[in-house]
Amino acid sequence: MSIYVEFMGLSGAGKTTLVDTLCTRLKEQDVSVVSKDTFFVKPKRGLSKLWWTVTHLHYLDRETFRSLLMLGKTRRLGFRRLLASIHEHTKLWHQLAYRSQYKVILWDGIFIQRFVHLVLDGVFDVQKTFDFIVSRLPKETLVVYIDVPLDTALERRHEREPRLDSVSEVKKEKEMKFLTETQQVLQEACTELEKRNVQVVRIDGTKTPEENADILVNEITERL
Repeated sequence: MSIYVEFMGLSGAGKTTLVDTLCTRLKEQDVSVVSKDTFFVKPKRGLSKLWWTVTHLHYLDRETFRSLLMLGKTRRLGFRRLLASIHEHTKLWHQLAYRSQYKVILWDGIFIQRFVHLVLDGVFDVQKTFDFIVSRLPKETLVVYIDVPLDTALERRHEREPRLDSVSEVKKEKEMKFLTETQQVLQEACTELEKRNVQVVRIDGTKTPEENADILVNEITERL
């Protein structure tokens, strides 16, 4: 049996850092694990990335592909970012198709969180969106929501991208508004998932990645 673990949280919540730390902790306990960043031994770039995506696109069902295109349009992602989104989803569904290769599959902010934006953007209603999401999740799924104060998330974003410090006050206000709306939708998403019997673990994003990784190692190993 394998378990799929998806991480949700604001940009700046520490999803990727926690995934990396948790990968290390699980490997130390001889648990086979794969993540978005370790899916390829050597990351695909340029034409090789495009070719891999095209030749594995059949792992995406039609509705998922169509919804990704809708998200690309409403979010004005542009061709490169839309292609990157399709590539990451293709990686995920390919991995889930062969999930018996690993005991734990860790993915951060790709499927559930991305499609929750269908609600945030007013494309789908809540019922339709979560019926769509849950119908595609493996039976053994654990959702980890990293709860972090807005100010902390904003501070981490600016540390990661110093150019954000130079934006106007108007843009900073828009950024805070977007983070506030996103946090609300993600918290509602956790509730909707739990209503549909999806296991959700909420963790404190102000704790260190090591502390949270230790908590999650216990949660995951108990389910294996």
